Amino acid sequence: MNKIIEKLTDSPIKDPYKAQQARIFHIMVLSFGAILLTGIIALLIHNTIHHPTLNDISLQVIAIVSLTVLSSYFISRKGHHHLGIYIFLIGITAMTSYAMYNRGLSFTLLLVYAISVVTAGLLVGPKSSFVFALLSIISYLATFNQLSSENRIIHPDIPDMLAFNTVAFVSSVLVLAILTSLISLGVKQRVNELQRSNKQRAKAVRETKRALKEKDILLREIHHRVKNNLQVISSLLSLQSGQHVGGSPYEVLQDTQNRVKSMSLIHEKLYMASDISHIDFDDYLKVLVDHMAMSYMINPDSVKIDVNVDDIVLDVDTAISCGLVVNELVSNSMKYAFKDQAEGKISISMELEESGNFMILTIEDNGIGMPASLDIKNLDSLGLQLVDTLVCEMRGNARLISKEGTKFIITIPYSVSRGD
Repeated sequence: MNKIIEKLTDSPIKDPYKAQQARIFHIMVLSFGAILLTGIIALLIHNTIHHPTLNDISLQVIAIVSLTVLSSYFISRKGHHHLGIYIFLIGITAMTSYAMYNRGLSFTLLLVYAISVVTAGLLVGPKSSFVFALLSIISYLATFNQLSSENRIIHPDIPDMLAFNTVAFVSSVLVLAILTSLISLGVKQRVNELQRSNKQRAKAVRETKRALKEKDILLREIHHRVKNNLQVISSLLSLQSGQHVGGSPYEVLQDTQNRVKSMSLIHEKLYMASDISHIDFDDYLKVLVDHMAMSYMINPDSVKIDVNVDDIVLDVDTAISCGLVVNELVSNSMKYAFKDQAEGKISISMELEESGNFMILTIEDNGIGMPASLDIKNLDSLGLQLVDTLVCEMRGNARLISKEGTKFIITIPYSVSRGD
């Protein structure tokens, strides 16, 4: 039963407020039609059993009202509910005046005028309430005046009666129109507030779902990166243990500690950043170099360290690889480049190539330098082997220039560094 009612009162209108108005109108029209049908059946039975009560005027009114009800309902069901309401109310108002003229003045007929004003205001809008109030007043006055002119209203003082009824009816209809308009405005305002609130809630729900999904993805990403970093640390320790170390165990541990520190700084920066998927490499390098200078007890008055990085943002994996490369090359400079010099300078720079497709990482010092014939791909040094491996993983290439110091130029595709 509920499905049948929903189907009969449904509306194709997408706007929630107008759709609800249309559904209410469908219910009202169907109810009115059911009452009309019941009345017709009762009159037909009465007309058959007792004596004729349906004259030509009654039949005309019934036919026009029935046609009005059906046409307004089907027009509204097609999505034109305002037009359907207008047809219904105009038809009912006109038939009320017609019945009033032919059957006489009665309270029931006057009530129809009031119902049309209220219905227009609540189901269409405040303006329509006043439109139908004016239509009702004109219709009523015209009919009442016609009845009076034909002497069909028997009263000792017709002029006073006409004036009294006119003032009473006009005042009542206008007051009813004003009240209906105020109610309609309040209902519409409340509906608009509820719609805005529902939209905000729906938006908040979508954002919450998206945030939860991103959080889940980020948690998986963090677990994945931690696993990778632990694997890198394990590999570093394994490589370190396989090397012939001429230095003290303290130096070995210090080198390993700096490598781990270069990775941990990445996560420290991520923790403080709003975007936990990319790193501001300039800020990261400055913190990393300061830590290394303290670790190797570099005197800032004797060894100047210059960091100059373009506005470059790297994904986490590339930032870790570049950080390890800088750690290895800068630590070599700090430990070995200035043994026979009182002063020195280490320069670290990263800039984008003019095309924007590559970034160039340059690390140089003005120390004692390396042999010109040195091949970094064939060395026993763990640090330089690590540099070569990391550069290959980033699909880049490294070039060594040993002239008036040591200079490494490393070219890396920028699309890779962004995680593209």
